[in-house]
Amino acid sequence: MGKDILFVGADAGGNVPPMRAVATELADRGHRIAFAGLTPPGRIGESVMLTAISGREPGPARTGAAQMKGMMRMGMSPALGREVGTVIAERSPDAVVVDGIMISSLRAAERTGKPVAALFHSFGAVWNRRMARGPAVPDDEYDGVVPPNVQLRGHTPHAALLPRADLVIGHGGHSTTLAALAHGVPLLVLPMNRTSDQPLIGRIVQDAGLGVTLPRASSAAQLAHAIRWILGNEDLRARAARTGGRLRAQHGARTAADRIEELADG
Repeated sequence: MGKDILFVGADAGGNVPPMRAVATELADRGHRIAFAGLTPPGRIGESVMLTAISGREPGPARTGAAQMKGMMRMGMSPALGREVGTVIAERSPDAVVVDGIMISSLRAAERTGKPVAALFHSFGAVWNRRMARGPAVPDDEYDGVVPPNVQLRGHTPHAALLPRADLVIGHGGHSTTLAALAHGVPLLVLPMNRTSDQPLIGRIVQDAGLGVTLPRASSAAQLAHAIRWILGNEDLRARAARTGGRLRAQHGARTAADRIEELADG
């Protein structure tokens, strides 16, 4: 018999795809899904607005300062915690799944007595044992010069590009980085926000031998040198391919769904 499962989150960028993947897996198994603070993927679930964070999520923020302010609100806001507690009390789900960033919401969820699962952002642990999400420029609004060997796109799903990619140049966000490596594609990381986890992710990628990390102010010559080095490094490319195979074999959404079902069953 299907269970009622409530997901609690907010758009911080790379945290959204894995949460939606787990929810989709549970919906495919016949469970009833609701999202508080996030838009459900496709038609699999009901959306519940969280007014304490709505419109002020860190993911769509256009500056580093606004992003950090949004992250603090998402993680520690007492008002958000109270609102999450009220939503859980009113809906009485069989299990609650909360983004691990949202500390006040996790505490509120635990106080309801409902089974709670936290989805933690464990990027570093992976290595120890759509492309960039910033403001996109629609191709019909860009007034610069586009070379004939360049395609300019707005928001594009990872799956539409990564199977044909030899290299991904990104900002070090969770979603793009893991999607690239799950496809066996090495990376050139240019962290855009020094106050976020992007520099850390860049260091992890470089230390693991899966790409190169450079400052965002790197010159065209430095970028060209790094690109040529990565594309010509057979050892690095083979290592990225092996990592992709290992990531694809983990079936993370399936494993997470198994654990959540165990919680919901009591």
